[in-house]
Formats: sequence, structure tokens, C-alpha cells
Amino acid sequence: MSESAKQYYANCTWFDDAWGEMVDYLTEKNLYENTLIVYVNDNGWEQEPKQEYWDDPMRSHNGGDKGKSSLYDMSFRSPIIFALGDYIPKGVRTDALIHSADIPATILDYVGMEVPDHFYGKSFRSVLEGKEESLRDVLQGNIISNRSKDPNNVMGDNVEGYWVRQDNWFLRWHVSYDELELFDLNTDLRNDHNVAEEHPEVLSELWEKAKAYKAEKGDDPRLAYYQSLKSQK
Repeated sequence: MSESAKQYYANCTWFDDAWGEMVDYLTEKNLYENTLIVYVNDNGWEQEPKQEYWDDPMRSHNGGDKGKSSLYDMSFRSPIIFALGDYIPKGVRTDALIHSADIPATILDYVGMEVPDHFYGKSFRSVLEGKEESLRDVLQGNIISNRSKDPNNVMGDNVEGYWVRQDNWFLRWHVSYDELELFDLNTDLRNDHNVAEEHPEVLSELWEKAKAYKAEKGDDPRLAYYQSLKSQK
């Protein structure tokens, strides 16, 4: 491992150890079996074991190029763990797509409160308990920011971009750079190989979703602001 990777993974281990102490405490107080635990992994630092960032001042403060604040799948994908005594089966893994907004909706469901009709999030209780396989077929979002990084500019740039995740596919539409890319997450978790030409039907389907999402969101006032910053440079 590189030196920066050692420190990154040491932090992961430290967090695991601290969480183990919390579980031990809850168990000791007879609270563990009746406590809903939700763990959401941070999507920040991107660190392969052999990558070295200490000799790269830009990346030593920001992590890799395709993690948090980028327009790649790793910027948005994080594992989520739910645990609640015997109410949620232990050791079950699922590839079901879930939005972070679904977390508070799920918590409300487990504590016996209704999820407001206008709230975007959905309760994933039925998925967690094995009654349904999934509740979402697609996830999508956008980045409008002056700090969005990528391999071309790790410190960030003024960008407008949209993304769509459906099944194993991830669409990256970088409007500011005029880039439209498709990635197969079954074989390419790091989004290194654009397969848009090999799968034009999938590209077209997901791009239509991205364009509809863009139209639904309308003009974001942040975009005009960031574009004005760029024109002043």
C-alpha cells in the first residue's frame, strides 16, 4: 500500500472499531435489539491501495478524481446498512437502488409515523424485510457547482452536469464539457471505459431521462452565477 492509502484505510478501521464499541455499549444496556441503526458510508475520498497522493498536492487534499464532487458514479454511490434486532433479517445483501431521501422515510415507517405525501423519499421497509425486491428503477440528479472536479481539473470547475443510474448503467452528461458517456457498472465500477457506442439504445433511453430531468428542474440560479465567475477569469 502507498502511505496515503495506509492512512485512509486506517481511518476506515478506526471508524469500524469505534462503531463496534457503540454496539457493545447498546448491547450491555439491553438497547441493541430495539435500536434502529442506519449506517451510511461517506462517498468522499477515492483511494486505490497502490495510489500515492502525498507527492500530488492537489489530490492529497481532495482524494481521487472520480469521487465526491465529480460527475461519476462514485460521487453518488454509497453503501447503506440497516439493522434492527430481529425485525430486519441479518446478513441480507441487496443491489436495490435507494436514494438518501429514503432513509428518513424508512425511519418514520419503523417508528410508526406516516411519510408525508409531498416527501420525495420512500420507505424501504418492505425491501429490508424481504417482501419486495426494489422500489426504485432509476436514480438521477445533477451537479451545478464551481467545485466539481474530474481528471481534467481535480480542484474543480464551474460546471453543469446530469447523471442517471438505472440497473447496471450509469449515464454521465457533462453539459459544460459537452461530454455524454455511458458506463457498465457490472464490469467498470470506476467509470474508466465509455461504452456509449456499443449500447446506443441504452444511451438514448437514459439521455432522454436526463433531458427530461433537466427540463423539470429548469434554470438553476447558481448556474448563471458560476458562469459569470468563469467569464471574469
